[in-house]
Amino acid sequence: MEAKEQRYMDNARNEQQKSIDRELHREQIREVRPFFVLVVLVLGGMYGVIVWATPAFQRLAILIPATLLMILHLALHWTLPGQIWIHPTVEHGVRNTLLYLVLQLAIIVGITSFVPGEGVFFGLYLALIGETIGMFNTLRRAALPVVGILVVGFINASWVLAGDQLPDWALMLIPMLLFTAIYVILFNRQVQARQEARELVDELQKVNAQLAQYADQVATLTLQNERQRMARELHDTLAQGLVGVILQLETVDVQLAKGRSEEAQALVRTTMERARMTLAEARQAISDLRMETTDLREAIEGAIERFEQATGIVCEVVMDDLRGISPELVDHLMRACSEGLSNITRHAHASRVRLELLRGEDGLTLRLSDDGVGFSMAQVEGKSGHYGLIGLRERARLAGGRFEVTSEPGGQGTMLTFSLPLDREDPHG
Repeated sequence: MEAKEQRYMDNARNEQQKSIDRELHREQIREVRPFFVLVVLVLGGMYGVIVWATPAFQRLAILIPATLLMILHLALHWTLPGQIWIHPTVEHGVRNTLLYLVLQLAIIVGITSFVPGEGVFFGLYLALIGETIGMFNTLRRAALPVVGILVVGFINASWVLAGDQLPDWALMLIPMLLFTAIYVILFNRQVQARQEARELVDELQKVNAQLAQYADQVATLTLQNERQRMARELHDTLAQGLVGVILQLETVDVQLAKGRSEEAQALVRTTMERARMTLAEARQAISDLRMETTDLREAIEGAIERFEQATGIVCEVVMDDLRGISPELVDHLMRACSEGLSNITRHAHASRVRLELLRGEDGLTLRLSDDGVGFSMAQVEGKSGHYGLIGLRERARLAGGRFEVTSEPGGQGTMLTFSLPLDREDPHG
């Protein structure tokens, strides 16, 4: 199934690339079309003027074959931009280009044999030389074909023109040849610059599309991480709290069924206290999810105040200067603080809590310690469902920080340490 999907994706990419290549070729044709329009108009007009001004060329025996050859010559010029197989840059393109030039030279020799004139020679040969330079793109690569065209031209001229016309024809040809070469090279550079600019725009569009795709993927991952975090919040507050309340109510029901009203009443009071604690934790979780403040000191003080009101446990607070902390770090540290206080509320049975938030050269360190019963780290890490500690480890890893929990059972208390660097941007921020 995966192989089939991969083939489908590869075919789709190939079709897309072919479509892009076709569009690029159409753009290239539009770029060079003005040059060939000019060539066709100049050569066609020149031929018409020479035939009109020379009665000897108006005889049907000369006019019909010469005109047919001229039409074929101009048609080949006109269709050249669309014929990819002729271009030297494609496979077998050099061979095909040389075949094209040989065909055009044969047509020119045929035309000049019917209409021998200096104007016809200059126009036809210079146009073909300019076209050759354009196809090969540089003078160095076009040098050999151009020399071949000039050799054929001189042989053709010595055969058709009068002997005294050859020196004048050669002297006039040199400056006109230089002008043609310079014009074609400049025109080619202009076309190439526009094509490179267009290709750059296309490449930028592809990059923008990839960046948009990556942004969507990051947004999806961020949403998934947020959902996982919310799942951990709900599990550690409402789910566990309600399970405890249900178990206690079931015990109350059993005690009432046995007529033990005093025991049942004591359990009801305990259950009520448990329900109040669960409600406080749920409110704390909702408050954390809605947290929008970027003032870390204010957020920490608010969390401590709610903790003390809900539990009655005294919390000693030590905080350094926390100004200029990024919203991402505020969020990470508040999640660590909330998780630590929530664990103390549920499990520690502590009487005193100490929170330290220290700012060093390398980053911020949150330490949250209590004098509670403690627990065995090996037992906790071997069990599933401890989403809070897992979530804090994930946060520390993603932010390039460090998370540690130090605890021992038997009344030794617990210390949570959450450290984050100040000079690292959060990848999910």
